[in-house]
Amino acid sequence: AVEDRIIADWVAAGKPKFWNVCPNDGAPGFCQCENCLKLDEPRPGEKFNYHHADYNFSDRYLWFWNRIAERARKLRPDVTLVTYIYSFYRHAPRRERIACPDNFLAGVVPQLGDDYLRLWDEWRAVGLKRFFMRPNYLCYSSPFPRGIERFLYRNFHDGLRYGIVGVDYDGGETTPQLEFEHYVVGRQLSRPDLPFETIEAEFLSQYGAASNTVRRYVASVRERGERLLADDRFRGLSAKVLDDSLLGGATVNGYTREALESDLALVRSVDRNGLSRDEARRIDRLQVRIEHQLLTYDFFIAGAAKDAARLDAAGRRLYAFRLAHRRDLGVTAVTHYFYKTSGEFALWQKLPFFREIGGRIEGR
Repeated sequence: AVEDRIIADWVAAGKPKFWNVCPNDGAPGFCQCENCLKLDEPRPGEKFNYHHADYNFSDRYLWFWNRIAERARKLRPDVTLVTYIYSFYRHAPRRERIACPDNFLAGVVPQLGDDYLRLWDEWRAVGLKRFFMRPNYLCYSSPFPRGIERFLYRNFHDGLRYGIVGVDYDGGETTPQLEFEHYVVGRQLSRPDLPFETIEAEFLSQYGAASNTVRRYVASVRERGERLLADDRFRGLSAKVLDDSLLGGATVNGYTREALESDLALVRSVDRNGLSRDEARRIDRLQVRIEHQLLTYDFFIAGAAKDAARLDAAGRRLYAFRLAHRRDLGVTAVTHYFYKTSGEFALWQKLPFFREIGGRIEGR
Protein backbone atom coordinates (compact mmCIF):
# COMPACT_ATOMS: atom_id res chain seq x y z
CA ALA A 1 0.00 0.00 0.00
CA VAL A 2 2.89 2.37 0.70
CA GLU A 3 4.36 1.60 -2.72
CA ASP A 4 0.97 2.19 -4.35
CA ARG A 5 0.65 5.58 -2.64
CA ILE A 6 4.16 6.68 -3.65
CA ILE A 7 3.59 5.71 -7.27
CA ALA A 8 0.16 7.39 -7.28
CA ASP A 9 1.58 10.61 -5.83
CA TRP A 10 4.39 10.58 -8.39
CA VAL A 11 1.99 10.06 -11.29
CA ALA A 12 -0.33 12.79 -9.99
CA ALA A 13 2.66 15.15 -9.86
CA GLY A 14 3.31 14.56 -13.55
CA LYS A 15 5.92 11.80 -13.20
CA PRO A 16 8.89 14.16 -12.65
CA LYS A 17 12.36 12.83 -13.34
CA PHE A 18 13.40 13.00 -9.67
CA TRP A 19 11.27 11.62 -6.85
CA ASN A 20 11.99 11.54 -3.12
CA VAL A 21 11.63 8.13 -1.43
CA CYS A 22 13.70 8.96 1.65
CA PRO A 23 12.57 7.53 5.01
CA ASN A 24 11.80 9.71 7.99
CA ASP A 25 14.73 11.15 9.90
CA GLY A 26 15.77 9.66 13.21
CA ALA A 27 14.79 6.87 15.53
CA PRO A 28 12.80 5.26 16.98
CA GLY A 29 10.66 4.89 13.90
CA PHE A 30 11.44 1.53 12.34
CA CYS A 31 8.67 -1.02 12.09
CA GLN A 32 9.01 -4.09 14.29
CA CYS A 33 6.22 -6.16 12.77
CA GLU A 34 6.97 -9.75 11.84
CA ASN A 35 7.01 -9.11 8.08
CA CYS A 36 9.41 -6.15 8.27
CA LEU A 37 11.75 -8.00 10.60
CA LYS A 38 11.91 -10.81 8.04
CA LEU A 39 13.43 -8.34 5.58
CA ASP A 40 16.43 -7.69 7.85
CA GLU A 41 19.61 -9.74 7.74
CA PRO A 42 20.92 -9.72 11.31
CA ARG A 43 24.13 -11.55 12.12
CA PRO A 44 24.12 -14.21 14.85
CA GLY A 45 23.47 -12.57 18.19
CA GLU A 46 22.14 -9.31 16.75
CA LYS A 47 18.72 -8.21 17.91
CA PHE A 48 16.52 -5.29 16.89
CA ASN A 49 18.07 -2.46 18.85
CA TYR A 50 18.22 1.25 18.07
CA HIS A 51 21.51 1.53 19.93
CA HIS A 52 23.28 -1.52 18.56
CA ALA A 53 26.26 -0.36 16.54
CA ASP A 54 25.89 -3.09 13.93
CA TYR A 55 22.15 -3.51 13.49
CA ASN A 56 21.41 -2.83 9.85
CA PHE A 57 18.08 -1.84 8.27
CA SER A 58 19.57 -1.41 4.79
CA ASP A 59 18.17 -4.65 3.38
CA ARG A 60 14.57 -3.77 4.21
CA TYR A 61 14.93 -0.30 2.70
CA LEU A 62 16.74 -1.36 -0.45
CA TRP A 63 14.11 -4.08 -0.96
CA PHE A 64 11.50 -1.30 -0.72
CA TRP A 65 13.34 1.10 -3.04
CA ASN A 66 13.94 -1.62 -5.62
CA ARG A 67 10.24 -2.42 -5.86
CA ILE A 68 9.35 1.25 -6.38
CA ALA A 69 12.11 1.71 -8.98
CA GLU A 70 11.01 -1.30 -10.98
CA ARG A 71 7.44 -0.01 -11.11
CA ALA A 72 8.32 3.64 -11.79
CA ARG A 73 10.79 2.99 -14.62
CA LYS A 74 8.08 1.18 -16.57
CA LEU A 75 6.18 4.49 -16.63
CA ARG A 76 9.25 6.69 -17.13
CA PRO A 77 12.53 4.90 -17.97
CA ASP A 78 14.77 7.80 -16.87
CA VAL A 79 13.14 8.32 -13.47
CA THR A 80 15.57 8.82 -10.59
CA LEU A 81 14.61 7.88 -7.04
CA VAL A 82 16.44 9.95 -4.46
CA THR A 83 17.07 8.83 -0.90
CA TYR A 84 19.55 9.00 1.95
CA ILE A 85 21.89 6.22 2.98
CA TYR A 86 21.89 7.19 6.62
CA SER A 87 21.79 6.22 10.27
CA PHE A 88 20.81 2.57 10.78
CA TYR A 89 20.63 2.05 7.02
CA ARG A 90 23.96 3.68 6.12
CA HIS A 91 25.96 0.46 5.92
CA ALA A 92 25.68 -1.66 2.80
CA PRO A 93 22.93 -4.32 2.74
CA ARG A 94 23.86 -7.93 3.39
CA ARG A 95 21.40 -9.54 0.97
CA GLU A 96 19.88 -7.00 -1.42
CA ARG A 97 21.51 -5.41 -4.46
CA ILE A 98 20.50 -2.20 -6.24
CA ALA A 99 18.22 -3.48 -9.00
CA CYS A 100 18.15 -0.32 -11.14
CA PRO A 101 21.45 1.56 -10.60
CA ASP A 102 20.71 4.12 -13.32
CA ASN A 103 17.46 5.04 -11.57
CA PHE A 104 18.94 5.52 -8.12
CA LEU A 105 20.65 8.54 -6.49
CA ALA A 106 21.68 8.47 -2.84
CA GLY A 107 22.91 11.03 -0.36
CA VAL A 108 25.44 9.08 1.71
CA VAL A 109 25.58 10.19 5.35
CA PRO A 110 28.66 8.78 7.09
CA GLN A 111 29.15 9.48 10.77
CA LEU A 112 32.29 11.14 11.98
CA GLY A 113 33.83 7.91 13.28
CA ASP A 114 33.00 5.88 10.17
CA ASP A 115 35.53 4.69 7.62
CA TYR A 116 33.79 6.58 4.83
CA LEU A 117 36.00 5.11 2.05
CA ARG A 118 34.97 1.62 3.10
CA LEU A 119 31.35 2.74 3.30
CA TRP A 120 31.45 4.06 -0.27
CA ASP A 121 33.24 0.94 -1.53
CA GLU A 122 30.69 -1.39 0.05
CA TRP A 123 27.76 0.44 -1.54
CA ARG A 124 29.53 0.49 -4.89
CA ALA A 125 29.87 -3.27 -4.58
CA VAL A 126 26.07 -3.64 -4.40
CA GLY A 127 25.47 -1.41 -7.41
CA LEU A 128 25.61 2.23 -6.31
CA LYS A 129 26.61 4.38 -9.29
CA ARG A 130 25.60 7.92 -8.34
CA PHE A 131 25.81 9.52 -4.93
CA PHE A 132 26.32 12.84 -3.23
CA MET A 133 27.92 13.44 0.16
CA ARG A 134 25.39 14.45 2.79
CA PRO A 135 27.36 14.36 6.07
CA ASN A 136 26.26 15.67 9.44
CA TYR A 137 29.82 16.72 10.17
CA LEU A 138 28.82 20.34 10.87
CA CYS A 139 26.11 19.36 13.38
CA TYR A 140 27.96 20.20 16.56
CA SER A 141 27.26 22.39 19.57
CA SER A 142 30.08 21.89 22.07
CA PRO A 143 32.32 24.79 23.18
CA PHE A 144 35.45 22.77 22.30
CA PRO A 145 36.86 23.22 18.77
CA ARG A 146 37.37 19.88 17.07
CA GLY A 147 40.35 20.56 14.83
CA ILE A 148 38.88 18.51 11.97
CA GLU A 149 39.32 21.07 9.19
CA ARG A 150 41.92 18.97 7.38
CA PHE A 151 39.64 15.95 7.71
CA LEU A 152 36.81 17.91 6.06
CA TYR A 153 39.15 18.93 3.24
CA ARG A 154 40.38 15.36 2.72
CA ASN A 155 36.85 13.95 2.88
CA PHE A 156 35.64 16.32 0.15
CA HIS A 157 38.57 15.64 -2.16
CA ASP A 158 38.24 11.89 -1.65
CA GLY A 159 34.64 12.35 -2.71
CA LEU A 160 35.72 14.14 -5.88
CA ARG A 161 37.98 11.21 -6.73
CA TYR A 162 35.07 8.83 -6.15
CA GLY A 163 32.93 10.82 -8.57
CA ILE A 164 30.37 12.44 -6.26
CA VAL A 165 27.72 14.44 -8.10
CA GLY A 166 27.35 17.01 -5.31
CA VAL A 167 27.46 17.74 -1.59
CA ASP A 168 24.85 18.64 1.01
CA TYR A 169 26.31 19.45 4.44
CA ASP A 170 23.87 19.42 7.33
CA GLY A 171 24.44 21.77 10.24
CA GLY A 172 22.67 24.17 12.56
CA GLU A 173 23.59 27.73 13.46
CA THR A 174 27.35 28.10 13.46
CA THR A 175 29.20 28.66 16.70
CA PRO A 176 32.47 30.64 16.84
CA GLN A 177 34.58 27.49 17.23
CA LEU A 178 33.15 26.18 13.94
CA GLU A 179 34.12 29.26 11.92
CA PHE A 180 37.24 27.64 10.46
CA GLU A 181 35.32 24.45 9.58
CA HIS A 182 32.64 26.45 7.76
CA TYR A 183 35.27 28.49 5.94
CA VAL A 184 37.06 25.34 4.72
CA VAL A 185 33.80 23.77 3.51
CA GLY A 186 32.66 26.90 1.69
CA ARG A 187 36.05 27.65 0.17
CA GLN A 188 36.71 24.13 -1.11
CA LEU A 189 33.30 24.10 -2.80
CA SER A 190 34.05 27.33 -4.65
CA ARG A 191 37.72 26.56 -5.32
CA PRO A 192 38.41 22.82 -5.13
CA ASP A 193 41.81 23.44 -6.70
CA LEU A 194 43.15 25.33 -3.66
CA PRO A 195 45.56 23.48 -1.33
CA PHE A 196 44.48 23.23 2.28
CA GLU A 197 47.40 25.42 3.36
CA THR A 198 46.18 28.25 1.13
CA ILE A 199 42.68 28.08 2.61
CA GLU A 200 44.11 28.03 6.13
CA ALA A 201 46.30 31.08 5.38
CA GLU A 202 43.28 32.95 4.02
CA PHE A 203 41.29 32.23 7.17
CA LEU A 204 44.10 33.20 9.54
CA SER A 205 44.78 36.46 7.71
CA GLN A 206 41.86 38.02 9.62
CA TYR A 207 44.15 38.11 12.69
CA GLY A 208 46.74 40.33 10.99
CA ALA A 209 50.13 40.34 12.69
CA ALA A 210 48.82 37.75 15.20
CA SER A 211 48.07 35.20 12.47
CA ASN A 212 51.23 33.16 13.15
CA THR A 213 50.38 32.91 16.85
CA VAL A 214 46.83 31.82 16.03
CA ARG A 215 48.30 29.32 13.56
CA ARG A 216 50.17 27.69 16.44
CA TYR A 217 46.93 27.55 18.43
CA VAL A 218 45.03 26.04 15.48
CA ALA A 219 47.79 23.45 14.95
CA SER A 220 47.60 22.43 18.59
CA VAL A 221 43.81 22.02 18.41
CA ARG A 222 44.14 20.02 15.18
CA GLU A 223 46.66 17.67 16.74
CA ARG A 224 44.18 16.88 19.53
CA GLY A 225 41.26 16.52 17.15
CA GLU A 226 43.03 14.19 14.76
CA ARG A 227 44.30 12.12 17.67
CA LEU A 228 40.74 11.83 18.98
CA LEU A 229 39.42 10.85 15.54
CA ALA A 230 41.92 8.00 15.46
CA ASP A 231 41.01 6.82 18.98
CA ASP A 232 39.05 3.56 18.87
CA ARG A 233 36.96 4.64 21.87
CA PHE A 234 35.76 7.73 20.02
CA ARG A 235 35.12 5.78 16.82
CA GLY A 236 33.09 3.26 18.81
CA LEU A 237 31.02 6.04 20.36
CA SER A 238 30.41 7.60 16.96
CA ALA A 239 29.11 4.30 15.62
CA LYS A 240 26.52 4.05 18.38
CA VAL A 241 24.90 7.47 18.06
CA LEU A 242 22.50 8.66 15.41
CA ASP A 243 24.71 11.41 14.04
CA ASP A 244 27.42 13.88 14.91
CA SER A 245 25.04 16.28 16.65
CA LEU A 246 25.14 13.86 19.61
CA LEU A 247 28.93 13.97 19.93
CA GLY A 248 29.07 17.27 21.78
CA GLY A 249 30.14 15.62 25.00
CA ALA A 250 32.85 13.52 23.34
CA THR A 251 35.30 16.14 22.10
CA VAL A 252 36.14 17.14 25.68
CA ASN A 253 37.92 13.77 25.91
CA GLY A 254 40.60 15.13 23.60
CA TYR A 255 41.43 17.92 26.04
CA THR A 256 43.25 18.33 29.35
CA ARG A 257 43.27 21.32 31.65
CA GLU A 258 46.98 21.76 30.99
CA ALA A 259 46.33 21.95 27.23
CA LEU A 260 43.60 24.56 27.68
CA GLU A 261 45.80 26.63 30.00
CA SER A 262 48.55 26.48 27.38
CA ASP A 263 46.09 27.67 24.72
CA LEU A 264 45.01 30.55 26.93
CA ALA A 265 48.58 31.61 27.71
CA LEU A 266 49.43 31.59 24.00
CA VAL A 267 46.52 33.85 23.06
CA ARG A 268 47.10 36.16 26.01
CA SER A 269 50.69 36.63 24.82
CA VAL A 270 49.52 38.44 21.67
CA ASP A 271 50.55 42.12 21.62
CA ARG A 272 47.33 43.96 20.78
CA ASN A 273 49.26 47.17 20.01
CA GLY A 274 50.33 45.84 16.63
CA LEU A 275 46.79 44.98 15.57
CA SER A 276 43.94 46.92 14.07
CA ARG A 277 40.83 47.42 16.20
CA ASP A 278 39.02 44.56 14.44
CA GLU A 279 42.01 42.23 14.67
CA ALA A 280 42.41 42.95 18.39
CA ARG A 281 38.69 42.34 18.87
CA ARG A 282 39.01 38.92 17.22
CA ILE A 283 41.88 38.00 19.54
CA ASP A 284 39.85 39.14 22.55
CA ARG A 285 36.93 36.97 21.42
CA LEU A 286 39.24 33.99 20.96
CA GLN A 287 40.54 34.48 24.50
CA VAL A 288 36.98 34.56 25.88
CA ARG A 289 36.18 31.32 24.05
CA ILE A 290 39.18 29.54 25.57
CA GLU A 291 38.25 30.83 29.05
CA HIS A 292 34.80 29.43 28.38
CA GLN A 293 36.31 26.07 27.41
CA LEU A 294 38.22 25.94 30.69
CA LEU A 295 35.06 26.53 32.71
CA THR A 296 33.18 23.95 30.63
CA TYR A 297 35.98 21.44 31.11
CA ASP A 298 35.81 21.95 34.89
CA PHE A 299 32.04 21.41 34.70
CA PHE A 300 32.48 18.07 32.93
CA ILE A 301 35.20 16.98 35.38
CA ALA A 302 32.99 17.90 38.34
CA GLY A 303 30.22 15.81 36.81
CA ALA A 304 32.55 12.84 36.39
CA ALA A 305 33.61 13.16 40.04
CA LYS A 306 29.97 12.81 41.11
CA ASP A 307 30.45 15.55 43.71
CA ALA A 308 27.12 17.44 43.93
CA ALA A 309 28.55 20.53 45.65
CA ARG A 310 31.47 20.76 43.23
CA LEU A 311 29.17 20.32 40.24
CA ASP A 312 26.79 23.00 41.52
CA ALA A 313 29.64 25.49 42.01
CA ALA A 314 31.13 24.73 38.58
CA GLY A 315 27.71 25.02 36.97
CA ARG A 316 27.00 28.40 38.56
CA ARG A 317 30.37 29.78 37.40
CA LEU A 318 29.82 28.50 33.87
CA TYR A 319 26.23 29.74 33.70
CA ALA A 320 27.22 33.23 34.88
CA PHE A 321 30.10 33.37 32.39
CA ARG A 322 27.85 32.42 29.49
CA LEU A 323 25.37 35.13 30.36
CA ALA A 324 28.08 37.75 30.79
CA HIS A 325 29.84 36.86 27.51
CA ARG A 326 26.93 35.69 25.40
CA ARG A 327 27.70 38.18 22.63
CA ASP A 328 31.29 36.99 22.24
CA LEU A 329 30.21 33.34 22.49
CA GLY A 330 27.31 33.86 20.07
CA VAL A 331 23.80 34.43 21.40
CA THR A 332 22.26 31.44 19.62
CA ALA A 333 25.35 29.39 20.38
CA VAL A 334 24.84 29.87 24.13
CA THR A 335 21.36 28.40 23.97
CA HIS A 336 22.71 25.43 22.01
CA TYR A 337 24.97 24.41 24.87
CA PHE A 338 21.93 23.59 26.99
CA TYR A 339 20.15 21.47 24.36
CA LYS A 340 19.64 17.76 24.90
CA THR A 341 22.17 16.97 22.18
CA SER A 342 24.92 19.14 23.67
CA GLY A 343 26.48 16.46 25.89
CA GLU A 344 25.96 18.69 28.93
CA PHE A 345 22.23 18.32 29.33
CA ALA A 346 22.31 15.43 31.82
CA LEU A 347 24.67 17.38 34.07
CA TRP A 348 22.56 20.54 34.03
CA GLN A 349 19.48 18.52 34.93
CA LYS A 350 21.18 17.49 38.16
CA LEU A 351 21.41 21.08 39.37
CA PRO A 352 18.41 22.39 41.38
CA PHE A 353 19.14 26.03 40.51
CA PHE A 354 19.07 25.23 36.79
CA ARG A 355 15.84 23.23 37.03
CA GLU A 356 14.20 26.06 38.98
CA ILE A 357 14.79 28.58 36.20
CA GLY A 358 13.70 26.05 33.60
CA GLY A 359 17.00 26.29 31.76
CA ARG A 360 16.10 29.76 30.48
CA ILE A 361 18.84 31.98 29.11
CA GLU A 362 18.31 35.57 30.22
CA GLY A 363 18.56 38.09 27.41
CA ARG A 364 18.76 35.48 24.67
